Amino acid sequence: MEEKDKKREYKPIDLRTMETLICIMVILVHFFTIFFYAHYRVYVMLVANIISISAYIILYLGLWRKNYDLSFITHVYFISQAHSLFCCAYLGWRFNYYMYCISIIAISVFVFYMYKGPDRLIKMVALVNIGILAVLGVIRYLDIKYLDHPYEKNEKLVETVSTYNVFMCAIFIIIITLIMIQSMVYNNKIMEQQAEMLEYMTDYDNLTKLKSRRNLEQYVRNYMYEMRSGSKKMLTLALGDIDDFKHVNDTYGHQCGDEVLVKIGELLNDNPLKCATVAGGVVRRYLLHSLWITKAAFQSLRSCVKRWLPIPLNMMEQSLM
Repeated sequence: MEEKDKKREYKPIDLRTMETLICIMVILVHFFTIFFYAHYRVYVMLVANIISISAYIILYLGLWRKNYDLSFITHVYFISQAHSLFCCAYLGWRFNYYMYCISIIAISVFVFYMYKGPDRLIKMVALVNIGILAVLGVIRYLDIKYLDHPYEKNEKLVETVSTYNVFMCAIFIIIITLIMIQSMVYNNKIMEQQAEMLEYMTDYDNLTKLKSRRNLEQYVRNYMYEMRSGSKKMLTLALGDIDDFKHVNDTYGHQCGDEVLVKIGELLNDNPLKCATVAGGVVRRYLLHSLWITKAAFQSLRSCVKRWLPIPLNMMEQSLM
C-alpha cells in the first residue's frame, strides 16, 4: 500500500513548466483564431493575433532562460489582457472576449499566489485587475449606448468566435483548477508530514529514540483519568538509573556517553515491553518505564541489557547487575 501511495503522489508543477504551459495555451488560442479571421477577412484582428503570438514567443525565448521568477507570466498577463480589451472594444461584446479578461483575472490570482510572487507585484496585479473590470464596465456601457460594431452583423462570425472563446476559457479554467487542486493536496501532505515530525520530536528523545518525559506525563494523566472511571485498576512505574554515568562522560567523553545511551535505548526499544521513556539533564539521564509490569518482565529486561551491554543498571533501588 505504501508503494502505491508513493506512485500516486505528484509534486506540484514548477514555475518553468507553468510558464511553458501558459505559453502553449495562449499561442494555441491565437493560432486557431487567425484562421477564423482570415476566413472572414477581418484583417485588423488577423494582424493583432499575429503580433500577440510573436510577442509571446519572443518573451518566452528571451526571459525563460534568464530569470527564474514571474517575469514571463507577468508580461503574458499584461499582453493577454490588453489584447482581450482591444478585441472586446473593436469587435463588440457579443464576441465574448470579456470572458478572457475575467478568466485571466481568476488565473492570475492563483498563479501569483501559488508561486509566491513579491508583495509589490501582487498588489500591482490586484490594482490592474480592478482597473480591467472598470474598463470592461465602460466598454459594455458604450457598447449599449453608442457603439455600432459592423462585425456583429455577421452572425456566422459572431457564433463561431464567441463559441470558440467560451470553449477556450472553460479549458483554461479546468486546467488551472486541476493544477490548483494538485498543489493544495501536495501542500496538505507536506503540512501533515511536518505536523507528524513535530509531534514525533516532542514525544520522543532525539538521541535514544525513547519516549520523552512529556509523553510519559501525558500517558500517566490519561491513565489516571481511566482509573477514576474504573476502566483501569493499577499503574506501575519502574525507574532505571545508569550507575556512574558521570564517570563515563568524564573519562571517555560525552560522545561515548551518548553512544551508551543510544545502545541502551536500542535495547529497550527492542525488548517486549517497548514503553521506555528517557528524561533528565545534560549530564545524567534516567530511563523510565510506565506499564503493567511483572517480575518476569523485569528479569527479561535485565537479561537483555546484561547480555549486550554490561553497564550497571538499577531498578527500584535494587541492582539488577
